[in-house]
Order: sequence, then structure tokens, then C-alpha cells
Amino acid sequence: MEVNKLKSVRLRTKVAPTARQWSGALIGAEPENADDYLERVKKCLEESGTHVYFDTSFLMWLAKAGEPSRSAFFDWLRGVGASRFHVPLWSAHEFFKHRLKKTVAREVSTDIKAFDDAAVNLYEKMRLYCSDELFGFKNSGMLFLDEYTRTIQPLRGMLQLAQKSEQFEQGIQAVSEFIDNRLLSGPLDDVIANVDFDERVRNRGVIPPSFKDAHKRGGRKSEQDSDDEGAAGDNSFGDLIFWRETLRHAADVKATSIIVLTADRKNDWFLNHHGDKGLTKAVHRLVQKPRPVPAPHPLLRREAFDKGIGQLILLDPMYCGVLLESAGGQYQSFALAALDTQLPKLPGKPSAARSWATRFGVTSSLLGQGSYNGKQGQGDEGDGEELQNADKPADLLALHVDNLSVALAKLSKPGEKRIKEVQSAPIVKRASLLQDMDWLVLDDWTATDLIGLGRVLVRLADTGDPPSQQFLARLRDEAPEISEFVRESLYFGALGALYYTDDLLVRAPSNSAVAPVLLDLVTMPEVGRATAAIGDALSGTGLFYVPGSSNQSLVLEVVTQPAADNKSKSDLLAIKLGDIDLITTLQIEEDHRFSRLLLLPDGAFDSAVGTLIEIIARYHRLPRQLVAANIDIDQHVRVSEFCGVELEAVSEGE
Repeated sequence: MEVNKLKSVRLRTKVAPTARQWSGALIGAEPENADDYLERVKKCLEESGTHVYFDTSFLMWLAKAGEPSRSAFFDWLRGVGASRFHVPLWSAHEFFKHRLKKTVAREVSTDIKAFDDAAVNLYEKMRLYCSDELFGFKNSGMLFLDEYTRTIQPLRGMLQLAQKSEQFEQGIQAVSEFIDNRLLSGPLDDVIANVDFDERVRNRGVIPPSFKDAHKRGGRKSEQDSDDEGAAGDNSFGDLIFWRETLRHAADVKATSIIVLTADRKNDWFLNHHGDKGLTKAVHRLVQKPRPVPAPHPLLRREAFDKGIGQLILLDPMYCGVLLESAGGQYQSFALAALDTQLPKLPGKPSAARSWATRFGVTSSLLGQGSYNGKQGQGDEGDGEELQNADKPADLLALHVDNLSVALAKLSKPGEKRIKEVQSAPIVKRASLLQDMDWLVLDDWTATDLIGLGRVLVRLADTGDPPSQQFLARLRDEAPEISEFVRESLYFGALGALYYTDDLLVRAPSNSAVAPVLLDLVTMPEVGRATAAIGDALSGTGLFYVPGSSNQSLVLEVVTQPAADNKSKSDLLAIKLGDIDLITTLQIEEDHRFSRLLLLPDGAFDSAVGTLIEIIARYHRLPRQLVAANIDIDQHVRVSEFCGVELEAVSEGE
């Protein structure tokens, strides 16, 4: 009897296992070097013991991303090993709530409305201030309002179309299907047991995660929540349940490292460093305003370690974009969506002001309404820059059509190498290369090399390449400040590529993405030599507008007839330049129909006249500043299902 009791006591008094001993920096950890962090993430992803978990915020980010970006991410995920990527049930639950509340569509509508309100409000305020004295030269007030309206109105129209897009639902559905395929198993009650007590202790002790969500306790219903589907509930413990579920699964599969994909930066997850400490030159080259390395809160690292997990890594969209940028060109759509999130930097204030003032002033002169008075820079104290760098004149002999040909142009070996590097680089790398090409650096290139660069950038821009489009926009915006040698050579190559193929055949009308940008400059005297050279070569080609030939207005006649029911918008019949109709109501090629070009469903639709004229001007290479219409361009007309751009139209007498 005594022996049995002794055995029973021994069984009940097992020796507790020895706790793992932490070593290394925890509370005193310094910001990690970004390159070291990315290398550590890469190595972890290569190890079979690493498992990756999706937070709701990252899933929502994926749902908002365009289909090419999202597909690129899923391709990368499959390459790493899809079986090691998991969606906790709580993340799925929160995502489902956002789906019911249509959060993505609501956020887009809110953002678009904020932009629209700001645009309307700014016009109202500036309209009062506008006068020639405001900008310093004759008719500048009128020109500013015209430019503002011409730029903002198409954007407002496009954003209205975006609000009706099916992309939001398609993105939500694609991510929902992904969640279903990668959903973690295991009962939810295990991870929510005693969560209320645990949450209170963590919140009172400011212990991560979830202490930043303490304000959500109480379950107050938000204004956006519907009566049935969107009850807010008490989600103050959501992060804690996600964390419990992640740790449970990691323990079950004996994970050596875990990576949490999250788009949040709350300090109940992150140790949010500030400033540039840890950021490297490589990251700065890829991201205009990078955030510090996403370091986990020290107590989260310690908790994961105590559960037997060697490393806890947090990975946000930006650093995920940097990671995929280096993984291969097939992932560039995702990298670009994650990294290209800032408008290009403006030049210094005095130089930017003079550049735009000069552009407006020249436009005013061309229209016969005054001229630039040269006084814009007088108030810029201490700014000794000249409006134009005239140190190096244009190389007129290089402005020859043969230099637009890949076969005939004689590039220097260094120039050819640099152009090929730009041409073949991944998108994000190309953006970095072009950012490094400031105008003074390009002064050292040969004229033929600059022409070749302009030609290549147009080819890239026509494929939708953002870095190339942005570079050409900079050329347009900063032309008055660029040396004559650089701007004339670059523009000759770019404008020539808009009109000629690489084999020197005249290009057919096309929906060129970069045509409006290049043609904005075509009437400017700063590029007059390049424009004249291209115009001379194009003489007699049947184009409706030949560069350098005339700066007279191109008046388009919009022909309509009242709708049969006398209620709908008037039917669009023709848009003519002279006697030539630039549209057809029976376009058999779907890609050139207005509905396809505007990404609308098949069928008739209503459109502003200005939207259609923008497309026609792009196809037929008509400078927007010279185009006018016989009716108000904001007027809406009914466009028939098969209506599109007439590709066979040619100028009379050619």
C-alpha cells in the first residue's frame, strides 16, 4: 500500500522542463540594417520550417491591388511553397465582415469624393485670386484656369468611371478564394478561451498585441454598419486571437520561424523606429519615402521564443515589394504597386515656378495673347540659377531621321550600354536608373545617345511603363531649365518615336499613352529645332497635324442628332476635322471602340464630349493645346455600341 502511494506521488510530481534561455539583444535591440533584414527574410523563406501567416490588413491590401499585382504575388507565393502560407480563421472572419460591409468600395468612394471636393474647392478659391498679377505675366490668370480645368476635368471623369468598376468585387472574390484554400484548421474555441481576461491583463499592462485596440471594447456600432450585416461587435481582442491562433499552429507544425504579413504599423505589434536609421542606399533607391525596417515588439519576440519559435518576422507590403523586386521580372507588377506610391518630387521652388511660368508664357505668346515678360525670377532672392542652361547648344547635325533607326543610329559604346540597361531593367530598377539621370549628367552624353534614349523611353512608355512615362513628363515640365543640347536631342528622339517605327516607317494611329505628354511640348520654342526636323521629315504623309507646321487651332465639329425618345442624350454621329470624320459608328476592331478604350461593358453608353476628344487627339496625335470643339466639351452624348476611332482617316490633299 505504501509503495503504491509513493509511486502515485512520484507520478504527480514531474519535474518541469527547463525553460529556454533567451540570449542576445531584446529590449536594447537597435534598428536592423534593411539589407540584413531582407537577406534574413530570404533565408527564412528558403527553410522548410518557416511558416507565413496573413493578417487581415494584408489580405485587404491584396484585395485592393489590381489583378496583375495580385497574380504576381500569388505566383511568387507558389514558388516559395504555398503549403507554408496560412490564413488564420480569425483573419478570414474579419475579412468576411469587410466583404459584407463593402469596405473596399466605400473607401475608394470616400477617397474619390475627397479629391473631387478638394479640386472643386481649390478652383473656387483660385478663381477669386486669379489675375495677371498673381503669376506675373499677361493672361496668366486665364491660362492657369484653362490648364487647371483641362487637367482636372478628365481626371474627375475617369475617377467617376473607377467608382463603377467591377475590379473591387473581383479583387474581394479572388482573395476570398485564396483564403478558402489556405485557411487554418482547428477549433476556434481553443484560441478564444479566457480571451476576455487575457485581453484585460494585456491592455492594463500595455502588453502586445491588441493594447492599441482597447478603445474598441464595448461594441459600439459604427455609422457605416448596416442593421443586419455589419454589426461592429467587440473587436478589441481581434489581434490577440490572431496571435494565439498563429502560435498554436506554429507549435503544432514545429515551426522554426514565423513571418506575419501585415499592412498595419501599430506599436502593439511593431517597435516603430523613426528616422533613417537602418535604412540603406539600396532601399532609398527603390522607395522615395521608405519606412524603417518592421521590427516586432520585444515582448512578441520573447513570447514566440518561449513557444519554441526561433524567429518572428513582420513583413509589410513595402518590404515585400522590395523582396519581390529582387526575385525576378515576373513579379514587377506587385513590386511596383507596393513601391511606386509617391508622386515624383518637385524641383526646387524657385526653379519650378520659373519653369511653369515660362511654359505658360510661351503658350500665351503662341496664342497671340501676350508674351512672357521675363520677371518671374526677380523675387527669388539668393537663387542664382539661370532659367535655361545655354552652356551647350543643340547638335543640329544629329537631328536627322536616320538617328531614329535602330539599324542606322551610331551610338557610343557607353551610351549603348546605358540605354540597354534602362531598357532591360526591372521596372523598379529602371525607375532608380532614370532618377539618377539628372539633366546635368545627360550633358555628358552624345546627341545620338540622347536621341536613342528618348526613342527607347517612348517604346517603354507605350507599354504602360510608369518610370518612362514619369521621365518624359519631367522632360515636358522642366524643359525651360534643361540645356538646349539635352532637351533638343532627347525630344527629337522621343517625338520621332511617336511618329516613326524603329525601321523608319510612319506609325499608324494608336492609343499611345505618352502622346499627350510629348505633344504638350510640340508648340514650345525650347524644342523648336527638334520639332522642325521631325516636321520636315513627315511632310506629305497625310497626317492631320505635322509638328512645326502651324500653331493654328484644330477645331473639331461634333455632330449629333436628338435621341429618338427625346429624353436620352443626343446620339453622336461624327467628330470631324474639316470634312474628315475621325470616328466611325461601325468599328469592327474591338480594341479601338470607345467602350473598350474606356473599359466599359459592351453596349451604348453616355460620355462627355471632352473624354472622346482626348482619345481622338491621342490616336491622331493632335496637340491638346490646339484642339477646340464647336460645342461644350462637358456636354454628354450617347455613344453607340460599335462607335470608335476611325483609323483610315487621312488629311485631304495627301
